[in-house]
Amino acid sequence: MKAPGSPKNPTLSSNVSLNISIIASVLIASRLPSRQYVFAIMLFSLQVFLFAPLVMYCIKRYSFRLHLCCSLGLVCLTLALVYKLQGFLFGLLLGLLVFITFICPYWLIRIHKYKFEINGPWDEAKLCFNITE
Repeated sequence: MKAPGSPKNPTLSSNVSLNISIIASVLIASRLPSRQYVFAIMLFSLQVFLFAPLVMYCIKRYSFRLHLCCSLGLVCLTLALVYKLQGFLFGLLLGLLVFITFICPYWLIRIHKYKFEINGPWDEAKLCFNITE
């Protein structure tokens, strides 16, 4: 496991994603009315996009259970804040999380039995029946 933004071997995708997030924060900050708001949004974006991945990496190296608790806590905090914002968005976000986390993997496991030739999870499916019939 490599630390995010490791100085020995940085990846291009990590640098590009960090630069894009900072550019997006600058564009949002350019629309704000005062310097204090700009400073606050830039400081917050640096904390979220630069320091949070490093902190989560250190927590994961220290204890995987603590990492799971922190991740679950962030999900619960996000859902609570969205619920305060609007109930419909809360239901939509919760449904989307359940769908992506539980239903989609279940579907993939269920359709695995329709593969005709199984060499591994990486090969493309060759169905044992004709779809056009």
